[in-house]
Amino acid sequence: MLLGILALGGLSVVIIILESRHLHTDDFFDIHELHPELKSGLTPNDKCWKNESFSIEEKCDLCTETEISNKEPLVCVAKGQKELVQCKTSGKKTYRSCDRVDWVEERRFWTFEGLLTLTGLISGLCVFVRQKQLDHRVYQRIQKQIASGV
Repeated sequence: MLLGILALGGLSVVIIILESRHLHTDDFFDIHELHPELKSGLTPNDKCWKNESFSIEEKCDLCTETEISNKEPLVCVAKGQKELVQCKTSGKKTYRSCDRVDWVEERRFWTFEGLLTLTGLISGLCVFVRQKQLDHRVYQRIQKQIASGV
């Protein structure tokens, strides 16, 4: 059983490494070409980051409700997330849709860790209480045996 657990743990590590290095969603599809509003509404100048080198001016962040409802910037309608990039050759600043907002991912991670810690503490408490109950039963049996003279 220990070998099975170690094999599954090793496989999990390999999958995580492969996923982080090779499996980016942008490699498989581009939301800017698949989403109907983005496909029709964005000009080639708005997608200059596809053909030119670029720098990220503002990291990926959530769009506000007004940005989504006003469709300004237009990329907010796709996933509700935006990233400001500046194309090097043309010098144009434009928004593009992005996948992960760092602070949201960090909050999810710490929420998950907190729930795991809470679950571990509750489980440990249950084991402690159950062990005390079982110990008490054993002591009662021993007392009965001593009292009966066996």
